[in-house]
Amino acid sequence: MSRGRSRLLPVRVGGAGAEGLGREGAAVLCTDLDAAAAGATAERIRAAGGRAISSGLDVRDRAAVGRRSGDGGARS
Repeated sequence: MSRGRSRLLPVRVGGAGAEGLGREGAAVLCTDLDAAAAGATAERIRAAGGRAISSGLDVRDRAAVGRRSGDGGARS
């Protein structure tokens, strides 16, 4: 179960997965180069009672992902 967890998912790769995580209670950050597509996915999650926000983001840009996710681009 994902309740209490947060996930950052690129919409083109994991839109359906993002919606599933939202149904399980995760707070989801939907990202895509196309900010409107990310926003539409986040809206579907919210319409189903989940928590989601969206952002236009190029997930190939490690520094941008780090800034958006709050980890400064750190890798484990």
